[in-house]
Amino acid sequence: MATDTCKSCGEAIEDGYAVCWKCGTGVDGSPPARDFVQNDETFLQAERRALACLRCSNQMSFVRRMRLHEGSLLPGLLLDVGRLFTNRENFDTYACASCGKVEFFVAE
Repeated sequence: MATDTCKSCGEAIEDGYAVCWKCGTGVDGSPPARDFVQNDETFLQAERRALACLRCSNQMSFVRRMRLHEGSLLPGLLLDVGRLFTNRENFDTYACASCGKVEFFVAE
């Protein structure tokens, strides 16, 4: 799998992604979108749950908080206007290192 390196923070960006997961900077070096939410580690540590994997019973690890949207974005110059019409939710993501199971929980 090919990866790029973020021009802002140096984090690896996997092939197929347009922005850095860590800082929101575009692969081309463009600044993060206004609605990008960066993980606040202090806040997230308090929110983490102790979870056992439902598939293999091993401990699941907190991956990160994700801000996902449903709906489509309008192409071209109206990109920011198109985001006004999408529903967004924050999810905490957990993964099992043993079997690869991933779980999402609505962030409170």
